Amino acid sequence: MKRKFLVSIFVIISLLAVFLLYRNTTLFDKNTDLSDLEFAGLSIHSDDKQVAHDYPDFYMTKKGKFKDYYYEDENYFVVSSDKSTKKVVYIENNQLIKELNLKTNKNIGIGSTKEEVISEYGDKYKKMSSDKYGKVMLYTDKNKHINLAFSLNDKEKVSVVVVYDYKTYDYQW
Repeated sequence: MKRKFLVSIFVIISLLAVFLLYRNTTLFDKNTDLSDLEFAGLSIHSDDKQVAHDYPDFYMTKKGKFKDYYYEDENYFVVSSDKSTKKVVYIENNQLIKELNLKTNKNIGIGSTKEEVISEYGDKYKKMSSDKYGKVMLYTDKNKHINLAFSLNDKEKVSVVVVYDYKTYDYQW
């Protein structure tokens, strides 16, 4: 009886470990080439001087190891750079801002359909569910360490775009 209990506990812990590994790693993700990816004219690993140049009206804060640039509110459109390398490591947009062209260089942004995303980026994405954003399509470039995520609303339209260097920036879904 005691042996069955221990085996059951071991199996449960093993399954939990596999689930957490799957959820928190890119090991099982399909690879998508995102080497030419730009969002709002910015790219991951580009110099953070480009943010100040392209968006001079952005506010800037320094938190921990990152420098954050944002438009009007820290929740709408945010760009973060690593203070030590001065490279952009994170870009997020979750609000339609008419004054700014907040789209990828493949013309995908808030309001784009799931079909448009697949047409431009392919079907090699990981389906995720997030407490923060709901249904998410996650594209991974394993060579450049870039994740590109599109959150979809109930109408299967993009409601949030997130791009980040998953080796440097620990994005919390």
